[in-house]
Amino acid sequence: MRRKAPSDANTTSSTTPEGSASPSTLTPAATKVAVLNGTTIPGLASREKDALTKAGFAAIATGNNTDQQRAQSSVLYGTREGARTQARTVAQQLNIDTVQRLDADTRDLSEGADVVVILGQDKAP
Repeated sequence: MRRKAPSDANTTSSTTPEGSASPSTLTPAATKVAVLNGTTIPGLASREKDALTKAGFAAIATGNNTDQQRAQSSVLYGTREGARTQARTVAQQLNIDTVQRLDADTRDLSEGADVVVILGQDKAP
């Protein structure tokens, strides 16, 4: 009977992820996104924000990156569960190849965002 207990535990753990999937899985609507303009092109962050809004992202802030001379755009993700998956979705929506973990300086600038987009000259109109 002791060997059946682990089987019961496996059955229970199978149910638990289903039950906890909704609160712990990040969705586009629940993902905090910061779009930062890494160029001197006015309105670039707002334009990309509009594309993310159409893709279902709702909590989007825009601003300027401290480095305004970026050549390549990148998408960075924080530590919240599901942030990496949402970063990949954002990158796909905006046609950005680089996806990496958020660094401390950018985290401070992005005010707690799960996903941060830093736009470079490659996104110039």
